[in-house]
Amino acid sequence: LYSVAMSPDGRYVFCGGWSGYGWDKAHSVYVFERESGRLVRRLTGLPSVINHLTVSHDGAYLAAALGEDGVRVWRLSDLALIGQDKDYKGESYGAAFDGKNHLATACYDGQIRLYRVADTGLTLLAKVQAQGGTRPFSLAFSPDGSQLAVGFTDTAAVAVLDGETLGLLGAPNLAGVDNGNLASVAFAADGSLLAGGRWVTDRGCPIRSFKPSDFVQYRDLDTGKSAVVTLCPLPDGGLAYGTVAPRWGVLRPDGS
Repeated sequence: LYSVAMSPDGRYVFCGGWSGYGWDKAHSVYVFERESGRLVRRLTGLPSVINHLTVSHDGAYLAAALGEDGVRVWRLSDLALIGQDKDYKGESYGAAFDGKNHLATACYDGQIRLYRVADTGLTLLAKVQAQGGTRPFSLAFSPDGSQLAVGFTDTAAVAVLDGETLGLLGAPNLAGVDNGNLASVAFAADGSLLAGGRWVTDRGCPIRSFKPSDFVQYRDLDTGKSAVVTLCPLPDGGLAYGTVAPRWGVLRPDGS
């Protein structure tokens, strides 16, 4: 299981990965009831590994980024598959919703895609070649949806795009980031941009944090010596993170 997501009301947990192919010759997303742990349903028949899962802010839709064959979207009211885009030329590891049910995806074909999601399906709004690297990995919308951050696995670059047009807005100050990558990106509750990954310093593998709408001033937050693989902003302004150790941690808003 490589990916997990939870409905905003905490009722359901969704898990996916490589599991299922050995007996079904297809992959599945598993839907669990959080409180009881009961398996409610499997979303079956997927052609490839599920690398990432994300739920829309209103709890209406679940999206899956696949190792091959693109993206799938289900309506959570009845768990019906309502949209898909198979026109991907590489692995996809990143998908994110904004507050208006727009879905952005990243793919190793170098493309960033933006969709409108509705019960009638997916509508492709924009598709651009990523700038800064050739393998876009993760992406995240700012709280107001105006910005979309992209992290890469093949370079230490981070790109910030317009959340509606995917036009390039700028690149954050990465002074001193001279190795590895900052593949995992997120926005904190106050709009601060966060980026971490396999960048190694004498302090370990820090997370770089930029002030809201200011990609010049930054501070580096200590997480330990293991590469950071996921960032999860918390409502109080803090941050949860996971590493390859495997280990996870929580940072308070002040970075402690």
